[in-house]
Amino acid sequence: MTRKTVVIIAGWAHTAGDMAPLASALAPACEVRTLSPGDLFADGARALANREPSRDGLSYARALCERVSDLKPPFFLAGWSMGALMALEAVGRLSLAAEKMVLLGGMPRFCVGDGYTAGVPLRNLRVLQAGLKRDPAKALDAFYRDAAFPRIVPPDVAGKKTAGATAFGPACLNDGLLYLQETDVRDGLGNIRIPALVLHGGQDRIVPWEAGEWLGRQVPHGVFVRYEDAGHDLLATESARVCSSIRNFLEL
Repeated sequence: MTRKTVVIIAGWAHTAGDMAPLASALAPACEVRTLSPGDLFADGARALANREPSRDGLSYARALCERVSDLKPPFFLAGWSMGALMALEAVGRLSLAAEKMVLLGGMPRFCVGDGYTAGVPLRNLRVLQAGLKRDPAKALDAFYRDAAFPRIVPPDVAGKKTAGATAFGPACLNDGLLYLQETDVRDGLGNIRIPALVLHGGQDRIVPWEAGEWLGRQVPHGVFVRYEDAGHDLLATESARVCSSIRNFLEL
């Protein structure tokens, strides 16, 4: 019997290796592939020579589809934060043929606006963009602390994360922020006909838990679970419970 495959997509300023806790928990029962926004950016998800005004809002999702084009359905998708947004876009707009989808700390749109109130103010992104220009290490350290809350990130761990995030170059990080600013997949959610498990931390400082709750209601076959004492990095604060929930949902 052919083992099923789970494709896991990391969030902004994180590498595929940051998904190791979930990958390790799933690996005994299936094949696991881990990707990051940096991997998809490096694949040509954004054309650096044509940054404005001819931006293609689907380019990350297309790069994701290309990465998994060798897989025969059914396979599973799991995305965290920006990775969840990519997964929603790939399935809802490009009809990527996954069997089930897991969304951790995800959202259909990052910023508030156009009738969407579960996001964050645009100024939050502006502050982070400005911080990356002035002092990338300091800006990323603050981001990792907010992502890990209520857990405290040891300095050596934050340093490794920063090194991994900056290895792709500043254009990758900046482009990811622009993707978060511009992308809105609400119009494609009705096309998602596969079961979706939506997991969110009640203490999330990056993406309000209300965004996950909204997703759980709007995706036709969505199930929302809130971990009241967890933050944005669910794998840091609730790894055992989260991995168990995902294994049960995927029937692994």
